[in-house]
Amino acid sequence: MRKVAKCIAGVLFSGVILMACEFILRVAVGPPTPELVATLPGGEGELIRRSGEGIQPAYQDSRKQSAVSAERLDGKRRVLWVGGSSIHGGTQGIAIAEEAPGRLAALLGVESVNFGGIGMDTISIGAILDDALSIQPDVLVVYSGHNEFGNAVFTGRYGDAQTARLSKIRARLGASRLYQFLEMAIRGRETMALPSAATEGQFTVDAARRTEVYRRYEERLRHIVGRASAAGVPVVLVTLMSNPVAPSIEFSCPEAVKRAGFTAVRPEALAVDGLRETDLAAAEQLAPGCADLRWIRARRAGDRAALDALRDADPLPVRADSTLNGVVRRVAAETGATLVDADGFARMAGNGLEPSAWFLDPMHFTIAGHDALARMVAQGVAPLLALRPPPLAPSPSAELDLAGCAAEGCRERRDF
Repeated sequence: MRKVAKCIAGVLFSGVILMACEFILRVAVGPPTPELVATLPGGEGELIRRSGEGIQPAYQDSRKQSAVSAERLDGKRRVLWVGGSSIHGGTQGIAIAEEAPGRLAALLGVESVNFGGIGMDTISIGAILDDALSIQPDVLVVYSGHNEFGNAVFTGRYGDAQTARLSKIRARLGASRLYQFLEMAIRGRETMALPSAATEGQFTVDAARRTEVYRRYEERLRHIVGRASAAGVPVVLVTLMSNPVAPSIEFSCPEAVKRAGFTAVRPEALAVDGLRETDLAAAEQLAPGCADLRWIRARRAGDRAALDALRDADPLPVRADSTLNGVVRRVAAETGATLVDADGFARMAGNGLEPSAWFLDPMHFTIAGHDALARMVAQGVAPLLALRPPPLAPSPSAELDLAGCAAEGCRERRDF
């Protein structure tokens, strides 16, 4: 019994020490940055939850959309949004009213229903479409496309059950500042290996797979528009915005990036102005033609065309490229769906490229970015409801370079 008591006392004492360390770290450096983790809707299990009050998405983890029925007690026009984490869940720590669908409700005085979810793509939208249309929206807004590529990348990395479980455990432990501190201290000393099927279970999205993604994306978009139109619901298709200064999700030449003086442990858009030309030249000798070094050069030179080309050529894409946005434009033109060219509006606001101040990371928005998207979408939704659209968001007065912010954890979310 004495040994058992000692063990219990030791466990309790260790717990007190750990809690004290956690408290000290939170006071010193603030709360931890939450990690984004999701189980992608795959058609198994419950996607839509039914109750006496109506239906609601079963795949939303936080700030959930409340149940919606076909009946409307307040007489407001109803707009239904479908899409991925860009419209729901990707910007953690904000109210649902601050996400783009919520902002649209305030701007137009309509009921704006948010059926977005982390990891959703046109496959999972198709799976919930009939249920979603059963609430009889006046307009369907589709903002989906990043995950067509992103799910291909992440399925390659987390496609087996064991790896998926480990990633979820890491995300839960990430709620501890102490854990994040220890993890980054250890990972900061790692020798980074090139991402490949042999090293991390990832795979690049090559030209053949891109072509297949485009084809199936267009096929599914046409199906969504066709089903909604058959139900008498007009569709607004929205092109996708993404952070133009975000790097690829893995450095392809990490040792050369380190030699260039770029200090990020994992791909982030940290400041590049202070890098020395001699270090960059040495890095380019170490890894000639490396896309990561071209990305650093393009940011230093303010070369917008090069940044755009690098985004389109990203071998591990989690952002929609220009061809995928071209698919959205073509489907809208050929089906009669209303097009909102958010990417075009954003490029005008950013003098050629989307303002990075609107982004928290590669494709998730700051509060200002959500507001900007809502105002863009309103340009297409308002005429369909015989309403006056609000003005577009002004260009950011200062670019948060925080260009300087293009990956999870690159800055605290409380600062946006």
